[in-house]
Amino acid sequence: QTSSLCSEPGVIFLTKRNRQVCADPNEAWVQEYITELELNA
Repeated sequence: QTSSLCSEPGVIFLTKRNRQVCADPNEAWVQEYITELELNA
């Protein structure tokens, strides 16, 4: 999802330390993380 944290549409990851990280959903590493999260959900 996109929020005001991202200057462009992106994915927000929430870290273990409760930090939000904005990422480009078209990047390979982002897609890999999303796939991993969906498999482990």
